[in-house]
Amino acid sequence: MATKAPSCSTRFRSPASAVWFLPAAVFILLLLLLGRPTMDPYAPATPPGPVSSRRADLYGRMTRDLDERGAAFLKGGETSQSLTLSDLFEVRDGAVVPRLKAVDPPVRANVLYLDPVFAAEIA
Repeated sequence: MATKAPSCSTRFRSPASAVWFLPAAVFILLLLLLGRPTMDPYAPATPPGPVSSRRADLYGRMTRDLDERGAAFLKGGETSQSLTLSDLFEVRDGAVVPRLKAVDPPVRANVLYLDPVFAAEIA
């Protein structure tokens, strides 16, 4: 007599096989979840230390670069409104300061409704 070949899709033959299989599956799943990085793997690595010290280092490097090279970005740089950067900034006493002037045409603004409960009356 021919015997039937075992099928992979059959259910567990005994409760003992389920007792061994389910904890093993949970254990493997936990290992996979714990082994994954918790942060975005494509994000750049940040150096250790508080943000304020990294910010101070960045501003320090920018200051040294400005002291060593001067305001090189004012020479020939352009903005998105066809202005040169020297139209917007100037160097006074070794410091870069903005040039204040009226905007022509006036800048459009979006005015949103604010409930009077949260608003203070201006006029």
